[in-house]
Amino acid sequence: MSTQPEQEIQRMAAELEAAKKELEVFSYSVSHDLRAPLRAVDGFSRILVEEYAERLDDDGRRMLGVIRTEVQRMGRLIDALLVFSRLGRQEMEPEQVDMNELAQAVFDELASREPERKLELNLHPLPAACGTRTMIRQVWENLIGNAIKFTKGRQVGEIEIGARDGEDGVPVYYIKDNGAGFDMQLAGKIFGIFQRFHSEEEFPGIGLGLALVQRILHRHGGTIRAEAEAGRGATFSFTLPNPKP
Repeated sequence: MSTQPEQEIQRMAAELEAAKKELEVFSYSVSHDLRAPLRAVDGFSRILVEEYAERLDDDGRRMLGVIRTEVQRMGRLIDALLVFSRLGRQEMEPEQVDMNELAQAVFDELASREPERKLELNLHPLPAACGTRTMIRQVWENLIGNAIKFTKGRQVGEIEIGARDGEDGVPVYYIKDNGAGFDMQLAGKIFGIFQRFHSEEEFPGIGLGLALVQRILHRHGGTIRAEAEAGRGATFSFTLPNPKP
């Protein structure tokens, strides 16, 4: 027979699970409901561009361009919300993951999209990890993608990836760059949803990548932290407990 404290814990756990599901359904529903008016604005603004542009003056065409740009940005925000909401429902499928192969493959793929840039990767040997491969790949995509993006102003974008021993034998993976960095007084906000420390014109993005990374790592029982200096690069360190799959 359950004691009163056990019953209270079970009740609170059930309420927490129900609230979590309601939040996920709400996020998913809102994201989908937002698409209908957005499609209408996108469609009619495209018609204006294609069929009525000659009737508009320069200011009119400029303002129409702003509308189309903002509609597309809103679409990206909705897509990001959907990804974020789905992450909480995605099934965990632990397996052994070769972190060397994964980090190298992600860097090669992302660097190939900017062939005009000079990017250098210093990849040290990485211990294997255990987790859902697609999620761990998302971690590398977001962290390496940020390193590439924020080294845009450098003659050579230098990226270093490695690992060191952490507490209880849990490896600490890190990725370091020589990019724009940020003020450490803002570090407490960096993993928040839609947090941005640079202008869209300087570094495009919606400010959700690090929130996704943190959520993925937390689902795996891991952690992440950031160290940086404005104008002198950033280092992101994260852990992934390594039980056998």
